[in-house]
Amino acid sequence: APQNTFAKQRNISFALEIKPPHHLASVFARAYPEKILSFDRRMSTLLDLKVSPGAAANKIMDWNAEILKVRIKATPKKGKANKELIRFLAKLLDIAPANIDLVLGESSRNKRVRIHGITESAVRQLLTGKS
Repeated sequence: APQNTFAKQRNISFALEIKPPHHLASVFARAYPEKILSFDRRMSTLLDLKVSPGAAANKIMDWNAEILKVRIKATPKKGKANKELIRFLAKLLDIAPANIDLVLGESSRNKRVRIHGITESAVRQLLTGKS
């Protein structure tokens, strides 16, 4: 019996989710063994933040339980602080800003971001002691 369109779409999306790593991943790992992590878009980490906008400079303050305190130079008007937060985190994590999504807290100091391609332990290691 022929499959309906919905079933075909589900099979296609499932196949995309389980695709193997990029064929150059092992080459990259051998060329740059000092890198802490390898990038895998299928992996993601949720990170809870307490953001203080309007600071003198962008800075990671400290971890309070599972929440990372961050100071951002930009003001909270028109989403400027959110954009600056994403750019700042991307720079520290050495990934593209497109790999960080604001999940919760668009207009709040308490935020949650999803970081694609990095494990939680790697995020903690990269953000501990950074500014």
